[in-house]
Amino acid sequence: MKKGNVRTDFPFFESNPSLVWLDSAATTQKPKCVIDALTEFYNKYNSNVFRGEYPASDEATRIYLEAKEKVARFFGASAENVVFTYNATDSLNIAAHALKDRVSAKRNVVVSVLEHNSAILPWMKICADAGAEMRYIPVKTDGSLDYDADGVIDENTCAAVVTAGSNFSGYRAPLGFVCDLFAKKNIPLIIDASQAAPHEKIDVSRLKFDFMCLSAHKMYGPMGLGVLILGKNTEVNNIYRLGGGMVNEVNKGGFAQKDGAAALEAGTPNVAGAYAFGAAIDFLSSLDLDALWDNERRLANILREELASLGANFAEGGNDPLPVVSFAFPFMHPLDMAKVLGTLGFCVRDGKHCAHIAADALGFDSTVRASLGIYNTEDDISAFIEKIKYLKGKYGR
Repeated sequence: MKKGNVRTDFPFFESNPSLVWLDSAATTQKPKCVIDALTEFYNKYNSNVFRGEYPASDEATRIYLEAKEKVARFFGASAENVVFTYNATDSLNIAAHALKDRVSAKRNVVVSVLEHNSAILPWMKICADAGAEMRYIPVKTDGSLDYDADGVIDENTCAAVVTAGSNFSGYRAPLGFVCDLFAKKNIPLIIDASQAAPHEKIDVSRLKFDFMCLSAHKMYGPMGLGVLILGKNTEVNNIYRLGGGMVNEVNKGGFAQKDGAAALEAGTPNVAGAYAFGAAIDFLSSLDLDALWDNERRLANILREELASLGANFAEGGNDPLPVVSFAFPFMHPLDMAKVLGTLGFCVRDGKHCAHIAADALGFDSTVRASLGIYNTEDDISAFIEKIKYLKGKYGR
């Protein structure tokens, strides 16, 4: 198992030696094996899957299904329950659509205030169309979610969406507890694992849920590929997307869809992306991830401590948050700070990070967000802090 600095596995840093990448919550950089896999697919295997009666199509189908097996093993799932989608947003929409028939007037859907907009918006529309209520799990003063809050979950709750990790504050959910909470009440649960999956081991075999959504590009894989993992007993209803590949039969009187997860993959899938994500899973599996994840948290804690000493306000993320640090200073607007930092070679994000309700709940109009990956080093943090000190010395009063 590979230990130590993995930075040399990422060509981006060789091409951009002066940049410090602190925007991994938006997208991670890609190891060379992932980039090579994309090229290899189009050079050697380019063919559609399942449809062709020729060896190239057979091989493309084989490597596509093999990628599902790799993802399934990594998360402790069954390959039959793994669906490749366009991205995590697509996965969240598919999951919401699958459960929409449960929603009606006088019923409610529970989400947390820390959700990404992609997890909330589909349910806003579904509830508005059905005359149902959206309810929000509130945040405590320490940034954790208050799952026991009065007036949120009740006998009329018909579905729930909870993040495994916040892209705004870094809050890390106790997934076992959350899954048991909703399972005991027979409430279907969607988990958005987009931010947590790159930073911790998620074993779905130990969890009770209906749908888990995540994105390849946040896990060192390619853009344009999402993952939807179905729970062990999830039934596939209300198909979100119809077309070729997800049917067994079509005639003038209607169609017969495929069983299970296969019904959720219509049209030509991103086979190259799946193959490259399989390479990313192989890469991650070859590493001492526990050590790398511990180092991410260590660096994030150093960053928080240094920023606090300079007077930053933080979006609190509860106990043991993800390496996602959102902050603001009184002397400079986050947009201006992010732009200046960008000109100085530091890649950070500013704004509400597509989590508007989270920003409001945590009391921020905008923040600068620095988010880490397995390739970040203590030198990155030191250099970043030096530039913040420079900005404070120049603009602070």
